[in-house]
Amino acid sequence: MKKIIKKQDVQLLLISISFICIIFLIFCNLSNNSFFSNLTPWVAVGGCGSSAGGASGDAQLKWIGTGVPGALFDCELLISNGALSKTSTKLSGEDKIVDSDYDGQLRMQTISALLSLYYHPPRIADIKLTMPFLFKEGINIKDKTITNTGPFGDLSLDISRKFGASGNINAALVVLFPTGNANIMRGGIEPMPADNQLGGGLFSLSPRGTYTFDFDWGIITLGATYSLGLFAITTTEYEFTPARMENGIFYEEKLSSVKKTFKFVREGLGARNDAGLYTPDYLGLFSDFGIKTENFTHGISINYSHPLAKGFYEQREVTQTSVLANLPTREAALLYLDTCRTGDILHGDTLNVLLNQTPEGTWNYLRKSPAPRKTLPGFSIQYSLEKSDMLLPLLLGGVVKLEIDKKLVFSAISFGMGFKFPIY
Repeated sequence: MKKIIKKQDVQLLLISISFICIIFLIFCNLSNNSFFSNLTPWVAVGGCGSSAGGASGDAQLKWIGTGVPGALFDCELLISNGALSKTSTKLSGEDKIVDSDYDGQLRMQTISALLSLYYHPPRIADIKLTMPFLFKEGINIKDKTITNTGPFGDLSLDISRKFGASGNINAALVVLFPTGNANIMRGGIEPMPADNQLGGGLFSLSPRGTYTFDFDWGIITLGATYSLGLFAITTTEYEFTPARMENGIFYEEKLSSVKKTFKFVREGLGARNDAGLYTPDYLGLFSDFGIKTENFTHGISINYSHPLAKGFYEQREVTQTSVLANLPTREAALLYLDTCRTGDILHGDTLNVLLNQTPEGTWNYLRKSPAPRKTLPGFSIQYSLEKSDMLLPLLLGGVVKLEIDKKLVFSAISFGMGFKFPIY
């Protein structure tokens, strides 16, 4: 079911979250002033580096700076406003837009609030739980309508541990849970493009490793990450409702899930979700620089992400068997559809899913045909400025993303702000 919300509601939600966090911070400060005597100096940043979990290449701001070192529990809120370019190559496969040079127009805006809770048990691990709140406003290329989706993205759990005499080596594992809707429909039959969805629809893992160099003036962190989808909740039985007119109101045809199952969905170097989107594994390389001044930390991050397979999505349509075919039983219809499969070297056969029999004796069936979707290597470059503060450090920054398609193509841009505060 499509979730549609107003932009004003999302802005009110973000303001409310920020207000609640600030009030909670003040309460913690008043009730636990002894906490601040345990804070550690700038050198502790060498152990935490940047707070974003990995480098997928997306235009998402990461925290680089001192933060609130020494806390057992702390919170982080990153609020950003980003946009995808109209001629981003990711659009070409899904809506058949011919790629061209960037013309200065944007096709989708995303307002996000990433609320993270950190737990730092001494000498054990660092645990981070992140819940994204999203509002996406995009243009449906086929009918030129504006589509709004929100508000929940995919929940992630980041568990990391430091090694080495000074804790400069960090190994981490990020577990992603598909809490964001990845199967929002367009026209009742086809899912909307992946950029309009709120999540990836996959249970995913992302191992990550970093090494941090400490200097008097700041830090340099070098790292790598590998992300892969493993499982998904997939539909095993559909219900089809044909288009109809009732009481002067037209209802378009609709395809909905009746039964679902938890399934291992690996296919080569990637995984396919319930909406038919094939997401390849990504290898990410990144470097983060934190430059310390008296009251500020300048942060620079350079990320490179590389897909390890070609992406694709499923074109879906509901059609009927021929009236000339004698298919009185469901078994006969299934055998008939099995003979209608067509081969595809890259992504397997066109899949026909039997639905229901019509009053005329024919059978409705869902045809899923694989279609290529450009999934390109990409760079993201970030600059941020942290206002160092033991009580409430603030961060301002921006990210630009470029994709590589024979040349560098502007893909996305994002600006944001954030703050951290200690809880205990």
